[in-house]
Amino acid sequence: MKMSRVLAEKINRNHPPLYSICQCATIMDTAQYFERENIGAAMVEKETPEPGFYAGIITAKDIIKCIAETGNLNNVRVAQIMTQEMITADINDGVSDTVRRMREHSVRHIPLKEHGRIIALISIRDLMYCIDMEMEKTLSNINDMFGAHRSDTSF
Repeated sequence: MKMSRVLAEKINRNHPPLYSICQCATIMDTAQYFERENIGAAMVEKETPEPGFYAGIITAKDIIKCIAETGNLNNVRVAQIMTQEMITADINDGVSDTVRRMREHSVRHIPLKEHGRIIALISIRDLMYCIDMEMEKTLSNINDMFGAHRSDTSF
């Protein structure tokens, strides 16, 4: 399965491809934005926004670390704690390769690129949803192949 399928499923579930925030926003603003939108990460806009290009990424983990280290949410700006060197995936990458990359770098969100531009921010939850759907489809096909009914199997 390719990452393009993960993006399509995310959109089909009416989830926006990505959220973004200004690098000048405070950590308090960011935490409130994350809570309001029920998200765990956002792309950080450049000072002069350019579609598909971002200054970095900020995650809930970054906010927690900031609180633990400084205890200050109002005077710290996104630009001060964001990750600039992002681990990314390409829309044509395989899901298993992307999951492996995320695991190796201990990240739960990965920017998705197409033709060098970031088009989405994919979470581990988005990936697990697609993997789960693929497993359901495979199990259904196996059950059909052997004549079993879905109600006959319990896992």
